[in-house]
Amino acid sequence: MKVLIVEDVDVEAQRLAAMIRDIGGDIQLERASTLSAGVEAARVGVDRVLLDLTLDDSLGLGTLAKFREECPNTPIVVITGESDELIRAEAINLGAEAYFNKKDLKKEDLKAALVP
Repeated sequence: MKVLIVEDVDVEAQRLAAMIRDIGGDIQLERASTLSAGVEAARVGVDRVLLDLTLDDSLGLGTLAKFREECPNTPIVVITGESDELIRAEAINLGAEAYFNKKDLKKEDLKAALVP
């Protein structure tokens, strides 16, 4: 499985990568730090995207909407600093498979979102 982490904060991207490595299995990681780079990488081919909603070139639910528009068949898991339930519900309505707040994310949550 190839997982793309779209996250502009190095520490957060490294934390996600470490959690994924702890899950084990045959998971290849790729990282993009902007929405445009993430879309480009996803078009080349990934199995799942971990998408932050706050990036240097995009902000909020528009990030998810644009990614979904550009890559309609790519499964997306939102991992963001927002814990608002209305934003969570809207993200799911926009096609996110799951939505996690970064500070509350546990390895078990990530595993459930990544491993079918």
